[in-house]
Amino acid sequence: MIFSTNASDKGIQIKNMILDSVETWTVTEVISNGSDGGSYEPSVTLDSFGNAYVFWLDYSDDYLGSGSDPDIFLKFWNETTKTWKTSLVTTESWDGIYGLHCDVDSKDNIHLAWSENSNIWYKYWNVTSQTWNETSEITTESNGGIHPFLVVDSADNIHIAWSDSNNYDGSGYDRDIFYKFWNATTQTWNTTTVISIGSTDSSGGYGHSMAIDSSGNVHIAWTDSTDNYYGGESVLDIFHRFWNITDQSWSSISLLSIGSTDLSHEPSLVADSLGNIHLAWFEYTQDYYSSGKDYGIYYKIWNATTISWNSPIILDNEFDSSAYPRLAIDSADNIHVAFYSIDDYDGAGDSDSDIFYKKWDSTLKLWTSTTLISTESPESHHLYHSIATNDIGDVSIAWADKSNFDNCGTDTDVFYKKLGFLPSPVLNEITPYPSTTGDINLAWNAVPEANSYHIYRSNTFITSVNVLTPIATTIAYSYVDLNLPNGYYYYVVIASSDIINSSLSNVVSIGVILPEVNEFPLVTSIFLFGIISICTLTIILRRRKKRD
Repeated sequence: MIFSTNASDKGIQIKNMILDSVETWTVTEVISNGSDGGSYEPSVTLDSFGNAYVFWLDYSDDYLGSGSDPDIFLKFWNETTKTWKTSLVTTESWDGIYGLHCDVDSKDNIHLAWSENSNIWYKYWNVTSQTWNETSEITTESNGGIHPFLVVDSADNIHIAWSDSNNYDGSGYDRDIFYKFWNATTQTWNTTTVISIGSTDSSGGYGHSMAIDSSGNVHIAWTDSTDNYYGGESVLDIFHRFWNITDQSWSSISLLSIGSTDLSHEPSLVADSLGNIHLAWFEYTQDYYSSGKDYGIYYKIWNATTISWNSPIILDNEFDSSAYPRLAIDSADNIHVAFYSIDDYDGAGDSDSDIFYKKWDSTLKLWTSTTLISTESPESHHLYHSIATNDIGDVSIAWADKSNFDNCGTDTDVFYKKLGFLPSPVLNEITPYPSTTGDINLAWNAVPEANSYHIYRSNTFITSVNVLTPIATTIAYSYVDLNLPNGYYYYVVIASSDIINSSLSNVVSIGVILPEVNEFPLVTSIFLFGIISICTLTIILRRRKKRD
């Protein structure tokens, strides 16, 4: 299995490229091609070059020579060659697999954790050696683990949280949230820590999540059905606890679903560049926070400065009912949300469930309108979906779907879409300045994925090209605008691919001052005209006199 890519200069304006580019979703692709036994629980991650890794659990009989047991597979998108490659990841399967989760580290190595035979397992893909390491067991102190959640922090430490029914460290035989991490410095796993201390009922049975903030604090959120657990009043509540890296200790447990009187499900956490923690979850409490609905998606933020949570807001105002939010965050602190709904929104249809997407735009400080993702899915999708982003602004969503799209069959398959960004080109400053020839030399950087460039010129500053016509279109990275008269000119360039245009490049300007042509002074011209006129008149008069 070869996942190599050609590393190239990633540029120095990544955040600006994300903000100054235009986005569009690709057509749906079937990830689990050839599978006929059911494909579930996709988990997707993206590396820094835009390569996509989509893992899933497959129940097909002997898919890719895997045998009759369920196994985990990977489909890899190579951004350089623009091709997919499918491979078998786990060959040690013994029993049912309950949950898998992946993440990428700073060196673009891929890390995977999954539950099998009531234990949590881990392996990673070494991007340098192009090999998987040997599978290792995480649950060395317990044997009841399911649904691992894996996060790699900025120092490449590996954190795993899971739900476990083992009576470890006096936790009891109910399900609790356990946690351990790999120390990248000492190259060792620490011992398991019980997070949901004091719980006497199921912890994490309806979802748990983890995020590492910019200081290295570890935040874990989970569901718990223990009666009156830390002030919880509902059948199922969401709780939060974090590791304080300064104090080297775990915080007390806090209730997040305050005011809920029924069911709070599926928490999802991400951390922004300022250390704030963002939480989304699915709430089944009638008219929760005056929402006017029975169930929906809510969102709140933990402020890293005040060390407190704000009040929740409703994320799905356009919907009567939606659920199962999944969050991702990019380097510009845009928040991306994928979720599930049965509503007929944006042409989704009212006879199936669909996947939807919306984003918090950190520049405009607002939530975008919701977009239908599963546009080619006439049948209900499964509850499993996954979303990922990277530092160059790519967003990918994978989900399980029963639709017979692209002749994939009526079994459940994994589908995939990517939100692509075409960065704006960067125009070089024009030299020499001013121009004394009227010939203007323009040059800009090559934009990945672009196959042509449109050049625009105006006598006024350019903020839009809606009323302008390109003066030229070229496949090159330069252009010469010839024979301009005296004046002041502004230029922009737009990159174009087969499916999308970029937004405007930076605006550059140039003045044209052509040299003056040497001319006779006016007095000299009049004097010469007078002399010529007198001479001409004298000649005419002499000729007449001779004739007389």
